Amino acid sequence: MSEVGQFTDLGVLLTTLKVRSGRTYEALARRIGISRSALHRYCSGQGVPSDFVTLERLGRACGANRAELADLHRRWGVAIAAREAAAERTARQQRDSADPDGAERALTGAIP
Repeated sequence: MSEVGQFTDLGVLLTTLKVRSGRTYEALARRIGISRSALHRYCSGQGVPSDFVTLERLGRACGANRAELADLHRRWGVAIAAREAAAERTARQQRDSADPDGAERALTGAIP
């Protein structure tokens, strides 16, 4: 599954919790101490917070049970791993495009 897919998987659970809570983005964001736009990005699968604390506060504010919090943590971990892998791919592509001969030397083991 792609990075976006991992974010979406997390977003589906967050949206489910948000809807079940009956609160607006604004009310939930204020309650957990983040911006409404950040909360919307997380719920829509367009982003993931760097730390789990934010999502734990969100889960608790929405009345998540222990199993839901565990699932939230698992999905967050998967999304973070996908984000880090995507960042590494991007960095590698930038290095390779900056020094295309270096990428081929690395593949063939040639010394410059």
